[in-house]
Amino acid sequence: MRENSATLKLTPAGRRYMGFLAIFNSGDMDRLRAFIVDSFTEQALQGATLDAVIAWHQQLYNATDGMRIHKVFLSEEHFVIVITEARRNGKLYMDKMKVSPDFPHKVIEFLHEIPKG
Repeated sequence: MRENSATLKLTPAGRRYMGFLAIFNSGDMDRLRAFIVDSFTEQALQGATLDAVIAWHQQLYNATDGMRIHKVFLSEEHFVIVITEARRNGKLYMDKMKVSPDFPHKVIEFLHEIPKG
């Protein structure tokens, strides 16, 4: 895990992702709401309401008990792909996060999915 965390700390996208994951793993949806309001663009929300996004994350947290970093698949300056593992059952997921090139590097794309294969 340290190696993966160290890799993510090197880029704006990785740091933004680590912040997101830490707040998600706390299970505190009020903190997650504040983070999303502060850090996600409308584009990243893909037309969903903030309440719907929070409800989806609450369901995901309830199903997984949070996530661990399994592997950093790709870490670029403004884009990361991270394989995560559910704390509850070890199920693997893939997160993709893209941030804007300009400070404060807001999230412009976020996708959470079950890898195929």
